[in-house]
Amino acid sequence: MFQNYNDCIWNLKSCKKSKDNKLKIKKSNFYLNYIKNEFNIGDKLFKNKISTYRCEKCKCLINKSWFDETHVRKIYSSVYGQHHKGWKKFNDFIKYPNKKYHGSLFKILNKFINVKNYGEYNCPFTGLFDDFFKTEITSSKKKLFYYDQLIQKYLNNKQLAGLKVGSLRRKNKENFCILKKIQKKRKLLFNSKKNITKKFLIIDHSKMIWGENCNYKSINCKVYAENIFNLEVLELQKAKNKLVNKNSFFDLFGIFLTLDHTFNPHAILKFALKNSKFVIIQAHIDPELGRQHLFSITKDFPKFLKDMGIFSVDLTKLIKKDMLGKEIYMLATNYKKYKKVIDKIYNY
Repeated sequence: MFQNYNDCIWNLKSCKKSKDNKLKIKKSNFYLNYIKNEFNIGDKLFKNKISTYRCEKCKCLINKSWFDETHVRKIYSSVYGQHHKGWKKFNDFIKYPNKKYHGSLFKILNKFINVKNYGEYNCPFTGLFDDFFKTEITSSKKKLFYYDQLIQKYLNNKQLAGLKVGSLRRKNKENFCILKKIQKKRKLLFNSKKNITKKFLIIDHSKMIWGENCNYKSINCKVYAENIFNLEVLELQKAKNKLVNKNSFFDLFGIFLTLDHTFNPHAILKFALKNSKFVIIQAHIDPELGRQHLFSITKDFPKFLKDMGIFSVDLTKLIKKDMLGKEIYMLATNYKKYKKVIDKIYNY
């Protein structure tokens, strides 16, 4: 069930383990309670098997001994396969389209960065896809809700298992009528005079991320987002192949609460920085590491980025978000020519 993770998650030669023995570890939360019950793990075994340290190089909290990949996959696919926080944010977007989940972040970024191509990593609902969507449509709250309901019904009607031939035919006929309504609705929603941002969701099938079973009303999150936000889902390797010799293809790339949901954060960040002019990162920085995570970054993470030669600024205070937990928002770039823009945003 457990294994040791000795290699540095940031591809450094080695981690510099802190001698700080006062690390605080979460003993209980929503996720841990499910893990302990489903895997039948007692508090004592949890404490003895999982060892945690602070790396002074990458400024992260890391569980050296943690769950093996088989159990990690189970945690994020069946123990709690639905990312309920992501779905809550999406449902809030439908019910309260004027709610600003990320404070003034989108407004500020949109003021200084002309975003024609936008990408996000792995979760379709935690980032800015809905903010871009709102700028691209001409619709009332009532029409947006109706559009959402049409898509729900269309995708649910495709679940045909167990139906007899006659029922299948009726269901298909009904669904084609719904599809025509959706297509008509899209023409009304999207104003052709406006510039539509091309949106891409980059996925890597990480065992440490929701997606395989992240469903709501029997619809998968990625399928739902693809339909409602008019975005393209690309696998990471295909995206790399597609973007060969196209450095800075993305004007902006978002990593929202997903950097700590991969075994290869270094590779993800490297991809984002290489292929985007600007990268916006939202991450938890709770000093108490939850053991549902292999690692967690800290408030000192920007220092690590600086040591790596990456230009970055902390926008957390600037965006004036009402935060439920301890988080950080960082805007970064790998290209010196865009540093002036980052500085302008920081001093806005």
